[in-house]
Amino acid sequence: MAGISLDAASLRGIFSLKRANRDVQTSLERLSTGKKLNRASDDPAGSIAADNMAGQIKSIEARIRSISQEDGYIGAREGGYSVVSDMLTELTGLIVTAANRDGLSDTEKKALQQQADGILKGINNAANTTTFKGQAILTELNTARLGSSRPVEGGGTLSDGNSLASLGDGGTLNLIDGDLETAQKVVEAAASSVSTMRATFGAKMKANDSAVAALQEELANVSGARSAIVDTDYAEETAKLVRAQVQQEMSTFALQINADQRKALLDMLKPMKL
Repeated sequence: MAGISLDAASLRGIFSLKRANRDVQTSLERLSTGKKLNRASDDPAGSIAADNMAGQIKSIEARIRSISQEDGYIGAREGGYSVVSDMLTELTGLIVTAANRDGLSDTEKKALQQQADGILKGINNAANTTTFKGQAILTELNTARLGSSRPVEGGGTLSDGNSLASLGDGGTLNLIDGDLETAQKVVEAAASSVSTMRATFGAKMKANDSAVAALQEELANVSGARSAIVDTDYAEETAKLVRAQVQQEMSTFALQINADQRKALLDMLKPMKL
């Protein structure tokens, strides 16, 4: 009976030691990798959930990148429109100055026209050369189109063939001897359309900022939930390691005691067999 008891105790000790060894190895692996889910067998249900969340994270990150790219495009367009808006403001000032024709010399009138021509050239340059990732993005701002449609009293718009280009040297709305009243209305129409588009760009960028903020919050929540499944809690895992190591030592000690007892018993039984 004593021998059977000792064998059962040894089996329990061996089982306990194996379990402790396994727990120590598991904790060491989790602490070294930073992951408590290193293979699907660690937590099958958790592994499925973690994979699904990883897909969500990639999708959210892709949406954030897409919005950021759109913001870059809109920002480039808004920047171009801002430059043209400043040019139109300057052009308005030239028209106001040119309206005092009786007080200006021919040289002064020509100088004003040269400045206007320079502004028109600058607008066309912005329209023709501003690109985003190789794509021209401000072609609608060329002087042949800006100001060509303008509102009239009673509603509707007027398209009489005049545009900003008509303010150029020799044009019907030039600053030397052209129709400055119509020239002013054309510039105002151009400035209004530019201002409206800038407001549209601003609203879109604000909406994008809100969308990105919401996506970033969603990303943080999903990432946090996945981290709780996958990543190691170092404080908790360290405590588990310490417990497993203590169990390992106790099991080893218990097996040694059992072995010593069995040896002592066998030594006692040897003389009796003789």
